[in-house]
Amino acid sequence: MKQIMFSPSLMCADPLNLGYQLQILNKNKFDLFHIDIMDMNFIPNIALGFSVVKALNKFSTHKDIHLMVQNVPLTLKNIAVRTGDFISFHVETSTSIEDNIDSIRKLGARPGLVINPETAIEKIYPFLSFIDIIHIMTVNPGFSGQSFIHTSYDRVKQIKSIILSQNKRILLGVDGGIGYEQIGKLAQYGVDVFVLGTTCLFKSNFEKQVKKLLAFRKIQLKHYHHKG
Repeated sequence: MKQIMFSPSLMCADPLNLGYQLQILNKNKFDLFHIDIMDMNFIPNIALGFSVVKALNKFSTHKDIHLMVQNVPLTLKNIAVRTGDFISFHVETSTSIEDNIDSIRKLGARPGLVINPETAIEKIYPFLSFIDIIHIMTVNPGFSGQSFIHTSYDRVKQIKSIILSQNKRILLGVDGGIGYEQIGKLAQYGVDVFVLGTTCLFKSNFEKQVKKLLAFRKIQLKHYHHKG
């Protein structure tokens, strides 16, 4: 079975120990660094900024950048990315989705779309030929510590079915309230990327949580390989 990918959400990290926690994540070869950028407009909150995006270029780990902003074109002008990074923005944005995808490609990054829990999944269908990743929000975006919305299971199955039926090479990610139960179940539904926050990673005894997560992933992979 293919490897499932872990993308730690850095907005959930301890801000006074971010450097230390990044070193631990990098040492343990987590797949991506998930970076939330907000504008107090599209989402009434502020998370990480452009300086953090630039600083993370020092790591070999690719970035999984999530733009929760209204003005995507302006934001893209200020982002320092490396080739192969993911940049995803919301299908609910008022700016041109096609133009935003094209701008991300020109940066050398891999474009993606994010969709909110209340948005019809069909909104993404016209763009499946042009993106590399889809993130399904499994909480209402903008604030950490929320509980997983259980109707997300059906949304994941729906979009995965469309991806497979159209033979698209698109990674499918989930973001929000992801714990061990969700990882185990959603991996069986074909989810590739799990954005991890306070539910099972950024909490007390951080190093212990890292080891527990990686051990859990090994068990899951052996289990699915045996089933296959």
